[in-house]
Amino acid sequence: MRSKANQKWHAAVVFLAILAGSVSAGHGQGLDEPWTTQPPPVTPPRGAAKAVITGPSSTQPGDLAIISSQGSSGAAYKWVVLPKSATGRYFVSESGRQVIFASRTPGDYTFILAVADDNDIALAAFTLRNGTGPGPSPPSPDPVPPQPPEPGPTTPLAEYARQQAIVYALPAEMRTRTAPKLADALERAAATASAGVYATTAAARAGCREASREALGDDTEGWAAWNERIAKRIAANAAELTTPQDYAAVWRQLASGLRGL
Repeated sequence: MRSKANQKWHAAVVFLAILAGSVSAGHGQGLDEPWTTQPPPVTPPRGAAKAVITGPSSTQPGDLAIISSQGSSGAAYKWVVLPKSATGRYFVSESGRQVIFASRTPGDYTFILAVADDNDIALAAFTLRNGTGPGPSPPSPDPVPPQPPEPGPTTPLAEYARQQAIVYALPAEMRTRTAPKLADALERAAATASAGVYATTAAARAGCREASREALGDDTEGWAAWNERIAKRIAANAAELTTPQDYAAVWRQLASGLRGL
């Protein structure tokens, strides 16, 4: 026999699974065949646990958004972010109380929070619209041809990262295809560190490694030689890197160099 706590937690997990499947089906993903009948409604368990989600209702693509469970109460927290394509674009804090999100892809993203406390489960959902800024101004009768943007400042570390990628991130096809993904991961890690999510530099470095591996996937090995040389360059200045924010500045330079490929 399951305990009441396990039964209610199981019910919440089933509820999240059904909800995730319904959203995926609505986007034409996740099911081999379309639904022919609607599943029976599921009422989330209610009790002393409390789930509350706060955060911005909209943001611009690429901007950092912090989704918080402030106001919630419970012993355990579990987040689900939809659609599934959002994987790799968010980070759950060590306490489980916050989600750090950033994506260059416009769209609506749904954050679902399950909070458990003893025998009680509470659920909450929150939608963030990514990309709701004002549209471009209409062209003037005699539009001025756009001027190419001036190149941004290049630091020695950014240029080193770019040069080492050309030599060691091989084959070239893999480098061209994955360098933007790695740059995105480095910028997300930098944003997370700058927001104060990491308590130590060790935690910040671990978070950056995880984000980079997740972004590169099966191509991680192709960047191993590049990563080894970058690590040595950073280690040479380790005495100056005393906070997660110091590492954030380094990761932004690396991302800048990769975008120059």
